[in-house]
Amino acid sequence: IGKKTCNSLPGVALAAAAFAALHFGHVPFPLIILAAGVLGAMIPALGKVGGGHGDASGAEDPAHMKRPAGNPWIRLARLTAVFLIALALPVAALVAIAGPAPFLALAQLFTTAALVTFGGAYAVLPYITDAAVNTHGWIAPGDMLNGLALAETTPGPLVLVNTYVGFFAGWNAAEAAGLPQIAAGLLAAGLVTYVTFLPSFLFIIAGAPYVDALQKNEHARRALSGITTAVVGVIFNLAVFLGEAVLITGEPGTLGVDWAAAAVALGALALLLTGRVPIPALVGIGAALGAIGLV
Repeated sequence: IGKKTCNSLPGVALAAAAFAALHFGHVPFPLIILAAGVLGAMIPALGKVGGGHGDASGAEDPAHMKRPAGNPWIRLARLTAVFLIALALPVAALVAIAGPAPFLALAQLFTTAALVTFGGAYAVLPYITDAAVNTHGWIAPGDMLNGLALAETTPGPLVLVNTYVGFFAGWNAAEAAGLPQIAAGLLAAGLVTYVTFLPSFLFIIAGAPYVDALQKNEHARRALSGITTAVVGVIFNLAVFLGEAVLITGEPGTLGVDWAAAAVALGALALLLTGRVPIPALVGIGAALGAIGLV
């Protein structure tokens, strides 16, 4: 992504601003995405970095989905109503059975994250991590890192780390919910998984017939380009977060560097940049080094 978007001064500036706002200013991730979209749409120099999204030639592509008949706004309203009902019913059921904590907060956080997850799991994980660790205290920092490692080394999308966070939240709040820990953990994990993926169906069903029109709209294309550029800075923030957690040891005042971990990280980066070592192999090498106690 960085090669395609940060190939000009405006692109680098926007990505750097997104990183600074998130890392130093602690600006919420959704606001960064919103601001990047607005700036991209309003300022051509920002919104056209990396060549934009889609083809603006106006040529008709026979592979595009035909638009459904009828008023598109009425169709969108109906789909949104179905989505809201599908979202509200399980949340309301859990709250009625076990009380609001932690189910209501989980539904709110992960639905919000799903609705603004531009850039995939790597972009949204810092937002989830900050909320789960610092705001709600659902999970300890070390357990969060273990969850990220587990998600990287198991089949399925990385965003399934959300399920892991949900299980911890339910497990730790089982007493308040009046449920056994395993039951509370499984219910919370299921809820988080559900609300994480549900918005995707709304976007696809509602928006797929209009993708061609979106690609031909100059302001929309520039907004998407601006968001994509900002996501580079957001992903870099995740790299800094993980680097601090893995490479920095000790307590404030006695901080040090884990040089073994630093050597492994630099070696992995060098191998990755060569393009000759696949990522699964690097993950396996890292797991092996950890298993024998080198890091």
